[in-house]
Amino acid sequence: MIRFCALKICIAILTLFAIAADISFAEEKALTAKIIHRGIIDCFPEGLTSDDGKPVYAETSAIAFDGKQLYFASDKPLPGEGRSVAFSIAQERPFAKVSNKPLKYLTESPFLTARKFEDFSVTPDRGWIFATTGFDRIIPDSTKFHPYNTLMVWPAGKPEDVKIIDRSEIDGVISSIGIRKKLAAGITTGDFPKGVPDFKIEGLMALPGNKLLFGVREQGKKYDDFAYAIRMIQVDYKVGDNGVTVLGRSVVAIIHDDDRVLGRDDVKDPETQFSRKKHQAAFSVVCFNSNKPKKK
Repeated sequence: MIRFCALKICIAILTLFAIAADISFAEEKALTAKIIHRGIIDCFPEGLTSDDGKPVYAETSAIAFDGKQLYFASDKPLPGEGRSVAFSIAQERPFAKVSNKPLKYLTESPFLTARKFEDFSVTPDRGWIFATTGFDRIIPDSTKFHPYNTLMVWPAGKPEDVKIIDRSEIDGVISSIGIRKKLAAGITTGDFPKGVPDFKIEGLMALPGNKLLFGVREQGKKYDDFAYAIRMIQVDYKVGDNGVTVLGRSVVAIIHDDDRVLGRDDVKDPETQFSRKKHQAAFSVVCFNSNKPKKK
């Protein structure tokens, strides 16, 4: 099982300026990136509508690669029996195209009950995959938004064994609501020295040494009274008996969370433009190259 270590929360507060200050100009110049492939994925049947007749948009926000499968998830609900906001595509070769490949919906209970997935991350040994929701909604004395507060994990290649971390069930609603208070305690401000009441998780990264890094995008008093932020929270975890993802060396896959932006019909520059339909998700494969001068 995976145990969330509540008493070992280490806080790391960073800003873009602080990160940039630690990187020399020479190092920045030494790394370049190039999009080597762009494509789209049919996430559900074209023309799908919600129960009230409104069109459904693919809003993929999470991606992970375990060496054999690419996993994706959307941050918006997907109606229909047998469907799920989370799905996988078989992919053993990092550079192989994934457009129009058959996908498999992940219909295990945790994938269906959680709401608003924001990111996935594979552990450095590729043994486990973590998934987090936004943790951005809560109503005091109500369980209505508890599913928006969920952290889960499954063994690589076995999504059917997915487990919710710090699982709680209140009035029949299953979530990781207990983790929310632990994360909030690490997001402090001058107005909230003991932790902000409201925040939003947008990123997740599994680090060496059994650590998870959560990226915080919003913080404040409540969902409609907040400030944008760039913060990171480092949390320890333990493995017992029981949306960016790395495809290969210097290659990453990026799934574009474009909300309801469909791009343009006439794509003239694939480096900066894209086009998709409502039922499709856009992605890019990026290759990084080091341009450091060779030693003489």
